Amino acid sequence: MKRAASPSKPAKAVKRVPVDLNQTHPVVRLRAAGKDGGELTFKFQHTPVAPRVKVQDADALRDLLGQETTRSVSTSGTWARQPRAPWIEQMVRELCPEKRELLRYRLRRVQAEVATSKESFLDRWGHSADFASIAIDMWLDDKSLEEVLQRAKELGQMSTSQEDAQPGFILEGDWVDLVARSEDLAFDALRPMITKLSGPEAHVYTVSKENCFEQEGAVWRPTAQLTPQERQGSLNTTWDYKKTPRSGVELLDDYFLRISELLQPCDAADLNQRLYLIWKLPHYVTSYHQDTHVPPHFTLYNQVSGVSIFHFMPVLVGLYLTHVGQRNVFELKRALERLDELRVGSLAVLGPGQVALIAPTGSHGVWVPCPHYTPAMAGRGSVSVIRAAELFLRPIFQALSERLMKDDWPDVMKVEDD
Repeated sequence: MKRAASPSKPAKAVKRVPVDLNQTHPVVRLRAAGKDGGELTFKFQHTPVAPRVKVQDADALRDLLGQETTRSVSTSGTWARQPRAPWIEQMVRELCPEKRELLRYRLRRVQAEVATSKESFLDRWGHSADFASIAIDMWLDDKSLEEVLQRAKELGQMSTSQEDAQPGFILEGDWVDLVARSEDLAFDALRPMITKLSGPEAHVYTVSKENCFEQEGAVWRPTAQLTPQERQGSLNTTWDYKKTPRSGVELLDDYFLRISELLQPCDAADLNQRLYLIWKLPHYVTSYHQDTHVPPHFTLYNQVSGVSIFHFMPVLVGLYLTHVGQRNVFELKRALERLDELRVGSLAVLGPGQVALIAPTGSHGVWVPCPHYTPAMAGRGSVSVIRAAELFLRPIFQALSERLMKDDWPDVMKVEDD
C-alpha cells in the first residue's frame, strides 16, 4: 500500500485542560422542565474514570490496537452483534414462541429482499446485525436491571480490572499531543465546514425536551440557515476519502492523513475511509449503543472543541439503558443511579485536545453537558466538535466477509425450532 502523504500543516499546539474534567462529577439533563413536569437531572458520583493509556508514539498505539484486537477476537462470541454469536443464540432460545415467530417473519422479509437485489458485504452485515438487534430488544422486553447485570456477568462482559477487556480508554502522551487538535470553535466558524462536507443541506437531529433518549426526528436543513440551538447536532457530517482524497476541510483532512500514517503498517486494523466531523450543542445526547452501522471497529475520537461525556458500559447493560430510557425517562434515572452506586461502567470526560479510543466490545452513551450544571466545563468552546475515525478489526472483518458473502448467508439468521 502506498504510504499516505505527510500532513501539509503541523497540528496546532494543544491547549492543556487546567482542570481534570473527569473529577468534576458532571451533571446531565434527562428532561427539561415543561408543562408536563419538572426538570430531571442525573449526577455522576461514583463511576470510575476510564483507563488512561500512555501512547508516546505511533508504535505504542499500534501495539495497543494489536493487543485489543487479539482480546476482542478471542471473546467475540460474547459481544459480536451476529445471529450465530453464542450470546445471541442463547437469547433467541429463551424467547417465547410468539417472539420467535416474529423473528422468522423478519427473516422471510430479508430473504425476499436478497432474492431481488445484489448486495455487498456491508449490506449483508447490516441485515444480520439488525436481525440480532431485534432479538436483543425482544429479550430485554421483560428483564430487570438486576437480570441484565447477571447475564452480562455470566457472559464475561463485566470488566473488574484493567486487565479485562475495556470498552473505552483515554489516550495520553506524546502521540496525542502531536495529532490531537484543540480549537475554540464558535458555530459561525463551523458552518463553512458543514457546508463543504454536507453540501447546501445538512442532516440535523434534535433531542426531545421531554426525554433525552428520544429525537424529534432527523431533518434536512439549509446549511446557510443553521443556527446554534441547544439539543441539536449531527452524526452525519462526513467525508468519503475513498471517493475524493480531499474534503477541503483542513481539520478533517489533517486527521485522515495522520490516521492513515498510523496504520501503515498495522496488522490489526484497517481504516474506514469515511471520516466524521461530529458537531453537537449542549443537551444533545447519543443514547447508549454498540456501533453496528459498519462491522466491528475501534473509533479514535479527538475532541476538538467543547466537552463530551463518554459513558462506557458493558454491552448488554448499555443496550438495556436505551431500551428502558426510550420508554420511561424516570426509569432511566433510577437505572443510572443504581449503576453509578454499583460503580458499573466507566467515564471519560473529554475537553479540547483530548482523545478517546472506543473498542467494539462494549456500549457507550455520549452526553454534551451544559456549563450551567457543571461550571468547570465552561470556556472550552460553544459547540462540541469531534473528529472521528473508525478502524476495522482486520481478523473479524475478514472472517465476516468470507461467511456473509456465501450464497447461503441468510442461514446465519435461521431461527431453529424448539
